[in-house]
Amino acid sequence: MMLPYFFIPKKERGRVHRSIHRIMANYAVKVESGRAGEDGKPSVGPVFRNSLARNGFPPLDPDMTTSWDVFRVAAEKYPNNRMLGWREIKNGKGSRIGICGANCPQWIVAMEGEEYPSEPLPPQPHNICTIMYTSGTSGDPKEAMALGFSKLRWMRLGYSHKTASPFADMLAFRKVKARLGGRVRLIISGGAPLNPEIEEFLRVTSCAYLTQGYGLTETCGLSTVGFPDDMSLVGTVGVASTFSEVRLEEAPELGYDPLGTPSRGEICVRGKTLFSEYYKNPELTKEVMIWVYGDSFRSMLVAVVTPHEDSAKRWAEQNGHKGSLCDLCKLEVLNKFILQELKTVAETNKLRGFEYIKGIVVDPLPFDIERDLVTPTMKKKRAQMLKFYKSEIDKLYHNILAEGRA
Repeated sequence: MMLPYFFIPKKERGRVHRSIHRIMANYAVKVESGRAGEDGKPSVGPVFRNSLARNGFPPLDPDMTTSWDVFRVAAEKYPNNRMLGWREIKNGKGSRIGICGANCPQWIVAMEGEEYPSEPLPPQPHNICTIMYTSGTSGDPKEAMALGFSKLRWMRLGYSHKTASPFADMLAFRKVKARLGGRVRLIISGGAPLNPEIEEFLRVTSCAYLTQGYGLTETCGLSTVGFPDDMSLVGTVGVASTFSEVRLEEAPELGYDPLGTPSRGEICVRGKTLFSEYYKNPELTKEVMIWVYGDSFRSMLVAVVTPHEDSAKRWAEQNGHKGSLCDLCKLEVLNKFILQELKTVAETNKLRGFEYIKGIVVDPLPFDIERDLVTPTMKKKRAQMLKFYKSEIDKLYHNILAEGRA
């Protein structure tokens, strides 16, 4: 199944555009060719994937299918390594905030509880792993004067940050390293884009690898990332992460042409890390994944639903069903389950009876541009959608009326 693309906001396009056109031969592979627009469809550029995923997204390690497994295997493989941080405890209670995380021993003890200890209950692959929140912050980076010109010059010539100027690190930059804690080895910037001068400054002075990445709340964070110690990627957000793909799509209103020179366009991301739903916000989730249709000559509403693959397979696993997403979407029990979920949402929001959805068409494919169902900014083309699904909608209305007369 072709996974849906997610579009990147306009304010972030510049630095991602620069990434797509640099160092493709070393770090990325083209998995689909671009094509010119026709019949009202926009032009699209090639699809690029991380070179590590040249032949498809690599399978997960069989021993690490959840975040708990990652921690467990790391603890078993490196039993003598220090854990992340600590939480000071006085009289059996935490007295102040420390660096706490899933690999912090004090945090684990605190969460287990001293009065009622119990064995850990490892999560399953279909359980929620991460809830991404958007901070909503943005702004221009602060300016800084670049130091260590000698070290920077050697780094630009291809020397690693460790070998470019050990003397400068010892004399000038060890204090900076100490202020960062003394053990920082890798810094990844994923907020507002760094000014190239600031990125070079940090690469020189921090005595650590530094790179930039890019992601969205809806892509659960990382979508692209740079490779450490490669100065040719300064000022970019790198290439597609291992489980993501990126491409450019024509944006005529902006004069962007993915097949032009230079290649520019709306940036789309697809892959295995796209979100499954908005947490406790079914209305927003429904807006993204459901199209509701009402015929003015009918007394009820129907909808076309495109289930998220992970959610559908999670439901299948919990209810004893197997198969591809296409197979699952043909199941009457899944149809009834989704319809009941929509009814629950309607009841929760106190909708009136005629506002309830009475029947659904389940489509395994997301609403996409290839079928001319949405615009480049993912707005639904309702006239086109009605034309595309008309036969199924007519059949759905017929069946609902027949069941009502029975």
